[in-house]
Amino acid sequence: MGEDYGSGQSVTARDLVEALRPLAGRPLTVRINSHGGSVADGLAIYNALRAHKAPVTAVVEGLAASIASMIAMAAGHVRMAENAHLMIHAPWHSLSGNATAFEAAAQNLRRWADSMAGAYARGRFTREQAGALLADGENHWFTAAEALAAGLIDEIVEPQLLAARLSVPARFTPPSYGDCTMPENQSQHSPSGDEAVRAAVLRAESERRQEVRAVFSRFEQHEGIPALRDAAVDDHAVTVAVARERLLTHLGAQAQPIAGGAVVSYEYDSPVMDRDLLEAASDGLLMRGGLKVLNASPMARSLQHRTLADIAELALSRRGISARGMDRAGLIKAAMTGSDFPLLLSNTAGKSLRQTYAEEAGTHAIWTGEIEVANFKQQTRVAIGEAPALDEVPEAGEYTSGHRTEAAENYAIKTFGRAMGITRQALINDDLGALVGQPAAFARSARRLEADLVYGRLQSAATMNDGLPLFHADHGNLAASGAALSLDSLAAARAAMRRQKGLDADGLEQHIDPAPRYLIVPVSLETKAEQLLSSLVTPTTASDASTSWMRALTVVADPRLDEISITAWYLGADPRRVDGIARVYLAGQERPYLEEDSEFIRDVLSIKCRLDYGVAALDWRGLYRNPGA
Repeated sequence: MGEDYGSGQSVTARDLVEALRPLAGRPLTVRINSHGGSVADGLAIYNALRAHKAPVTAVVEGLAASIASMIAMAAGHVRMAENAHLMIHAPWHSLSGNATAFEAAAQNLRRWADSMAGAYARGRFTREQAGALLADGENHWFTAAEALAAGLIDEIVEPQLLAARLSVPARFTPPSYGDCTMPENQSQHSPSGDEAVRAAVLRAESERRQEVRAVFSRFEQHEGIPALRDAAVDDHAVTVAVARERLLTHLGAQAQPIAGGAVVSYEYDSPVMDRDLLEAASDGLLMRGGLKVLNASPMARSLQHRTLADIAELALSRRGISARGMDRAGLIKAAMTGSDFPLLLSNTAGKSLRQTYAEEAGTHAIWTGEIEVANFKQQTRVAIGEAPALDEVPEAGEYTSGHRTEAAENYAIKTFGRAMGITRQALINDDLGALVGQPAAFARSARRLEADLVYGRLQSAATMNDGLPLFHADHGNLAASGAALSLDSLAAARAAMRRQKGLDADGLEQHIDPAPRYLIVPVSLETKAEQLLSSLVTPTTASDASTSWMRALTVVADPRLDEISITAWYLGADPRRVDGIARVYLAGQERPYLEEDSEFIRDVLSIKCRLDYGVAALDWRGLYRNPGA
């Protein structure tokens, strides 16, 4: 860059400003493959790009070194080829003169470096970090991965062939000026070797463009050929052989087979799509689908804006399968049969399901216990009585044996589930609703099912093993008459719960003191319950001692309770201390479980969501009900 760099092939700020005028208001893509050049021209080009009134994207195709790396920072979005390089160093100046001239030049160089530091500051890469790189006199090289990690670029893209043809490191050896008292011995850095390389590269590129145009010249009357030709000419990664392949693929797609259609499949079992890439692509799709992904990797963020077709092409390339010339439909079909793409889709749907399930805990999980069973058979939960009381043992006396009484409640789990299909059309249309949104909806449905069964059992009249319903006067957990929620009615319920006794042990019932931990109410009583529990003192006393136990309660409100009664309320003990109602799951299974299968007859990836679940009322002593008033 600048008038003094190169043999007529440099870009000056004046050139760029003139080129930008007819493009005012239009998005720009700035492709960079440069050793650098004049700092003054570079800053002017940077400012011109920053002033452009439309989005600017920079693509580092091979090399962005010296001032060229700063120009890339002018773009709102910076991409970099996977095998490209970016280099940052302090500005240089060639000078002959006395000490005063050298001191003035040093001061000017520091001013240039300060201006450049502000330009490099973007995202996570701070002005201070840039200033350090511009002050130590070293050449700081970044690969694409290193630049992405540092925050200098936003995305890594497919590598370009042109970058490999350039000689890079020798360009950035500072010129030796010899002894300052002998200006005639100073040697100027000559770019002639690099200019020869660049001239050869540009000459080869010109020849490639002409040859590619010739490939398409006889078929330009066919539909789609002009656009295909222009894309091949502008992509310097497309060789003549690749251009012929694209042409034949396009012409073949428009022809009808003579002997009818045939499906050719093959197996390729090399695990080339590594786990990190699979997870990153999955996380990128989840983020684009609107889910929050914690600790997402830089690779996931670089893939976040890729379409499903882009990721399908990536999966194919990892299998060594070229997607050149394929349209979106053909690409999706090839990826579904010849890559890890179906595994990626399943992994993404599974993550959406599990993450949403974990976030949608529901009120029912707060006050209920959880147990697992090995199968779907009728289960029996044995409630063991309290340990027998300790008897007095006289001196040299004999210790007597005691026993514990047992009671049992029966229950079982059932299977609940639904299926969905991710169609070929949804994948071609880049529809993330089917891939991310539908599994999330399944997860919320599973949580609703759990809550429906829990609150249904809480309000059910189904009998326990003793032939009585869960709430009954003989169980000591049902108020004799309904009372509105108040300090007095809560105190009475608390006392009734704490008077509960364990099973007979040697004919003696012992107090188990299941202190209430949860106040469970319909949403009609939620506000009143919160007001009551947040009271610092009772209305009739100046002391808060009588209500401190109430403030330790946790209010649980659910609209399912309103469907049966808007006045009834409940107390529940800590399920870790006393069994009440428990949620029952099949041991060893994910909750919910996701299973997928590709259908041959239909272009559908079927996904099945399953939940093996049940609810058990295990012990009435951990719950209390007041019908309310």
